[in-house]
Amino acid sequence: MIQAPVYRGFSPPGTEEEQTMTISIHASAFDVNSWYQKITLTFINESGNPVDMNHAAISFTASGHIDPWGNSGGTLKGNPPLTLNDSSYGTLETNNIIINNSDALLLQPGERGTLSFSLAATQVPVKMSAVTLTLASSSSEDAESATPSDQETPAIPAADEQPAESDVPEKDNDLQERGLTLNVSELNAASWYQHVTFTLTNLYAQAVDLNQLQLNFTASAHPDPYSPFQGTMLGNQAVTLASDGGWPIEKNTITINHDGALMLAAGDIAELQCYLAATQTPVAISDLNATLAHDPAHQGKICVHFPAMTQTVALKPVIELLFPAGETRRFVGEWGEVLTISDLSAGTYRLIVPVLANDEMQIAPVESSFTVTLQSGDAAAQV
Repeated sequence: MIQAPVYRGFSPPGTEEEQTMTISIHASAFDVNSWYQKITLTFINESGNPVDMNHAAISFTASGHIDPWGNSGGTLKGNPPLTLNDSSYGTLETNNIIINNSDALLLQPGERGTLSFSLAATQVPVKMSAVTLTLASSSSEDAESATPSDQETPAIPAADEQPAESDVPEKDNDLQERGLTLNVSELNAASWYQHVTFTLTNLYAQAVDLNQLQLNFTASAHPDPYSPFQGTMLGNQAVTLASDGGWPIEKNTITINHDGALMLAAGDIAELQCYLAATQTPVAISDLNATLAHDPAHQGKICVHFPAMTQTVALKPVIELLFPAGETRRFVGEWGEVLTISDLSAGTYRLIVPVLANDEMQIAPVESSFTVTLQSGDAAAQV
């Protein structure tokens, strides 16, 4: 989550309030990886005079736009709908909001007002610039010059709150540690059926196998199973589609299938195109991620050595493994053999050894649980 910095609003040049009127603007924290989320702006009148927010203009640049069909609210929403305008420059969009009210919408000295809206991203990680506020002028001449001066305009920060040097979002270097990035093409939020492209980038320093790759996302839509699937990500076998059956919001999984290894070289990009059928509008996608069957960051293993038995035993040895994220999985081995648990990431694991019992016997472990720590994604431990 990113907490946006504080920005300032200004009265139009030439007004009495030009030197004394100050409104601070606080943007709520936002999730840089979310394709659709609520943003709340809080305006604080730090001057000694009431401020009329009716017809005030709010502007910012982001890798996304305000969803005109999404929910808006707050004490500064006004009674007629907000006026929304945006201009697109690739994945960046300039967003403009005008507050409308049937009469004066006063923000008293020291008072706070809020305005919330839904932001639909055009790419992740989400970038959002400084927010500027221009109060309505008393004349058309004032309105034309109601932009803060260059000295007063805040710089556009990147998502890590470092000032950006241009309108183009900087590359998120943290992605290098994530191994894979998955993006989806810009959606038409009002469309019930549309063509989409999923783009996967391999940021590992080595090739990865896309066979059994899973593309996961949550949406008010699902891939049409009868539509054609195309692209360099596609294997030589049909994809497998799965859904949790939710309505109208579904958790979807697309699994890539191939009869062997389907390698994607380091730094390369693969695409998958299909059609998305909506269950409701506006259409939005969130929780987009990719999971490899054999992730280079999950090459660790724990080798469990089970003792040999002097007599034939019907009971098989069992290990319950508690993963760092809290998931528990059960593994069954053989007496006198080694059980290898693979595809593990770095982290601390807890192994639980249950008591084995049937009508004839009971076998209790010497130790009921112990902890193993893998220092890296390719580490191995023997227990």
